[in-house]
Amino acid sequence: MQTIKIFVAGSKRLSDERALFRVIASELQSEYSKIGKNINIQIETFETFDSFFSDSRKQEAYNEFIKKEADIVYFILDSEIGGVTEEEFNTAYSSFSSRRRPKICVFSKKSDKDNDEIKKVREKITLIGQYYNEYTDSNDLKSRIEKSLHFFINRALHPKNSIRSTLQKFILAAIAVAAVLFLLLYVAGREKSGNGKGKDTDKSLEEDSLKTEKQNTIECIVNGVSFRMIEVPAGSFVMGGHDEDARMHDVTISDTFYIGSTEVTQELWNALMPKNPSIFPGDSLPASNLSWNDCMQFIDSLNAKTGEHYRMPTEAEWEYAAQFGEKHLYSGHALPNEVSWFIGNSDEHVHAVGTKKPNAIGVHDMSGNVWEWCSDYYGEYNANDSQDPQGPRQGSFRVRRGGSYMDNSRCCQITFRSRNTPDSRRKNQGLRLVKEKHQPKQANSKK
Repeated sequence: MQTIKIFVAGSKRLSDERALFRVIASELQSEYSKIGKNINIQIETFETFDSFFSDSRKQEAYNEFIKKEADIVYFILDSEIGGVTEEEFNTAYSSFSSRRRPKICVFSKKSDKDNDEIKKVREKITLIGQYYNEYTDSNDLKSRIEKSLHFFINRALHPKNSIRSTLQKFILAAIAVAAVLFLLLYVAGREKSGNGKGKDTDKSLEEDSLKTEKQNTIECIVNGVSFRMIEVPAGSFVMGGHDEDARMHDVTISDTFYIGSTEVTQELWNALMPKNPSIFPGDSLPASNLSWNDCMQFIDSLNAKTGEHYRMPTEAEWEYAAQFGEKHLYSGHALPNEVSWFIGNSDEHVHAVGTKKPNAIGVHDMSGNVWEWCSDYYGEYNANDSQDPQGPRQGSFRVRRGGSYMDNSRCCQITFRSRNTPDSRRKNQGLRLVKEKHQPKQANSKK
């Protein structure tokens, strides 16, 4: 049986609000038990430590539970009634900065948004990429608690499958070994056949279709500009968050594909297109201020030039590649500053691609820098569409993912969704390419 330890902090006068957690947790335990998943949800709240302020031993136990045991820490804030102490909040905040990193979620009454003390809480909690929610009344709070607990408990029950993760690492290692052996045999063959013939053969290759295999990457060149694509093995994952239109569900990506190691740069855009709409010029900066329609024109030009089948990622492919390996809130790390350019560190301008840490498979900037268009129409996730989902058949908006240098850290989280009309240009919108390793999926081209 898996135990999930939850701490709920809030004023004693918020006892009804805190009691909601126990009621909902009990209901969830029953639900999961019916489907054969036995979990033990342990909830600690303020009333467990009635003499918290007068008994130093209990105060220490209280802090130690937050620091070392709690998997999830919830705060309820209501300035009219009372809230958490500064020590409670700082204890949880510092524990997130340690190696353990519990989930932290703040519920604040909407009337509190101009409260200076709560403003500081909101700023600090979003800076480390945790969850801040505003509620209107007890019914709204109950609904939000239910969604949040579902979300976090599902995450705990569906971690990255260790067997699958081990298998994927083994496959990647085998690919690397095979590539080295192939290279050794190739070099040996070249030496036997003589240097001159090999060089003549190399010169006959067309530059625009040149690809150099290197472990799980391919190097592509068009009109003298190179760009890298990273191989993403087929597999399954849990897609979505706890929003109404993005409920968590299992998705399978049935075939290996390649994804751009960075966003499309202005250098690559300029190599194919007559006009660059980007507001901030620079070869190493991502092409930006792009509408969805602009991106489709670029892809058509690229495919005509190379004879390949590049395209936008589906929303499922985008999220799968962003979280591949060890899943974090952001693509490659639990803290946004390590892997993304967002409003907290960007000085409100776009940055050169690939200057932040990559994720587990070597893909940069999937969190932050510029929003990235996806092929899908925007709509509520269909949990029944679990294999290679393409999104709704029609709609007014197209999906964009990843957040940008103009947005707060929450927008840069892997599961965060956004949308825009296909003809809309924004200075923080860009593009990342995808290409199948095998036969193109014709259904994926949606114009």
